[in-house]
Amino acid sequence: MTSDPSTDNVPLSVLLGHLKWHLQRFDEVLKNGETPYFRDAALQRFEFTLGSVAKCIHKALGENTETADSLEADLRQALQAGWLPQETDCGDILNSITLLEPASRKNHADEIFRKLSRYHSQFESLHSNLSRLEKTGS
Repeated sequence: MTSDPSTDNVPLSVLLGHLKWHLQRFDEVLKNGETPYFRDAALQRFEFTLGSVAKCIHKALGENTETADSLEADLRQALQAGWLPQETDCGDILNSITLLEPASRKNHADEIFRKLSRYHSQFESLHSNLSRLEKTGS
């Protein structure tokens, strides 16, 4: 994922507010069950939330980032920094988002849906950790 120039001047606190909103909507749709409609809505919420996660991580990494502006590198650095729980499988998250591309989405939707509660919890932890970081100014 390349750097999003539209967020260059947006403070981390604003991006974290957007992430919190995405996490709330993600949680709401997860509570509705696994009907095809709500499953697909949850998968879409996962995609939106992951985009917001990426922006927050990238912003928090700031000038200290040694990445090639990729989602994979940002997730791994967030894991190393302790912003994501140690049990977070960055490769699994990336694989899930890849499998949600139109050509493979239908075949993998149920499998990925079953992982969404775990991803949500990991993203909540990230939000909490980055919020603390933002408040301390570190």
